[in-house]
Amino acid sequence: MDSGRELRWSALGRELRLRCVPSPRQAPPVVLLRGFDLSPDWAFYPYLATRLAEQRPVWFLPDARGLVDELDSVETILRAWAQGLRPDGHPSSPGAIGLLGHGRGATLALLAAAEGCGVQGVVGLAPMSTFHRGASAELSAELGDHSHRFFVERAARMIDVPVLLVHGEEDQVVPPAEAELLYHWLPKETGRLIMLERTGHSFGARHPFAGTTKELEIVVEVCRNFFR
Repeated sequence: MDSGRELRWSALGRELRLRCVPSPRQAPPVVLLRGFDLSPDWAFYPYLATRLAEQRPVWFLPDARGLVDELDSVETILRAWAQGLRPDGHPSSPGAIGLLGHGRGATLALLAAAEGCGVQGVVGLAPMSTFHRGASAELSAELGDHSHRFFVERAARMIDVPVLLVHGEEDQVVPPAEAELLYHWLPKETGRLIMLERTGHSFGARHPFAGTTKELEIVVEVCRNFFR
């Protein structure tokens, strides 16, 4: 499995540091947004990225300085790509970037997609319907200062690109009801929800990664088909 190589990109006045899993195909990347405090090497992330990279490059964001910084970075990537800007050495592939998130990252992907910056679509794995549940005092303060940007319901209702939510029915980290609520908010012509039986937040995968599972393979194939 490819854990990615560093990619630096100066775009729209912002210095971006990315980890890129390259692909043999020239295509727009899929940006993978991680859950709370989870590294790019956590559990199934490298495996999923490697499988997706058979079709398209996969970009990870490095550790950000909070939710605002991470959302700013994603939106910068999307705007720069939509304007035809590319990192040095990256082929000028046509088409739009895909967003793939897990947990917190899934919800950030929805917020970014709602800005209308030219996203192909969003796959949200175990998405959260709110950032406030279990938030630390520091995070609560950050959310309060930028409440207009983290209004998840409003963002979900505004999205005009395809969105696929995938959640485990036995997820003990993010309750499945949160994905159901997000699905209720999404436009019905573009939103879709898949509930996987007898699996949780990591779809049966462990950290350190000890091999794939039936449920994780379903997630992989769903993502590959979505971002084909």
